[in-house]
Amino acid sequence: SVRAFYDSCMDLESLDSNSKSELMDMIENLGGWPVLGNDLKETFTWHNLMGKANRMGLTADVLLSITIDKDPDDSTKRIVKFDQAELGLEREYLVKGFDDKDVQ
Repeated sequence: SVRAFYDSCMDLESLDSNSKSELMDMIENLGGWPVLGNDLKETFTWHNLMGKANRMGLTADVLLSITIDKDPDDSTKRIVKFDQAELGLEREYLVKGFDDKDVQ
């Protein structure tokens, strides 16, 4: 229910105590991350990672933005564009901080 979801979001004690281990488990299930000391497997591919993330309920935009657009040099062709992930909020709100009335 919506109330249970809201209550789970507001349970800061549980979030603080479980967040790190849950994140580490999720990263491990996705195949690890070299920044954390894991080596990438020789079989690593981005499309497999994106598929796993999608099956776990994460959208591909979390890690990498992939779009198909018109080629600016030839509008009869299409190109694949790779970009950084979206942050979820516009930069304007991220810069303002939590105390700003627009952010609250």
